[in-house]
Amino acid sequence: MISKTKLALEDNEVRTLIIGGGVIANTHIRKAFKILAKEYSIPLYLPVSGLSGDNALMIALAGTIKPPSDYEGLIDDFRANGNLSL
Repeated sequence: MISKTKLALEDNEVRTLIIGGGVIANTHIRKAFKILAKEYSIPLYLPVSGLSGDNALMIALAGTIKPPSDYEGLIDDFRANGNLSL
């Protein structure tokens, strides 16, 4: 995420960096973005930690409360694609 953001900062006239979503609940990612914003001398806006949550945890919890009706075999067919190209 940091390297992709660096590319975006270098290719565009960015004046402010705003990061949101569940991923920003991660303290290491927050710290890395703070360092990046300082390096590029741009303001960084982040939600307070208490207002960000890990979406994976939310999905896992929802699955334990009400698993899908066709749960059997669901995991076998699951494939993640983590391509975050710009």
